[in-house]
Amino acid sequence: MHAVAALNTIMGRWGLKASSEWNISGEPCSGFASDATDWDHQRNINPFIKCVCSYDNNTVCHITRLRLHELNVIGHIPSELQNLTYLVDLYVSKPYYVNLDNEFC
Repeated sequence: MHAVAALNTIMGRWGLKASSEWNISGEPCSGFASDATDWDHQRNINPFIKCVCSYDNNTVCHITRLRLHELNVIGHIPSELQNLTYLVDLYVSKPYYVNLDNEFC
């Protein structure tokens, strides 16, 4: 549940809402997030997360990718991003203006 709280906090701090495809109150790694949907070709799902569900004999999923495409993100990269410990790909595209919080420096 740490990932859900982190995701909701990050979205809130940037004034964004999760995609309707996300299950933000429970398991975000369902539907498009965990299937074979290629995020590079799904610009209509924005923001977009991808998960890997191969942990603990395919019983545990973790968010590994987060995309925010042309959402006018303004502000700091929230420290809650550190709670997405399996995140390997963060894509924030223009127009954007972000600064790292002190926790990252």
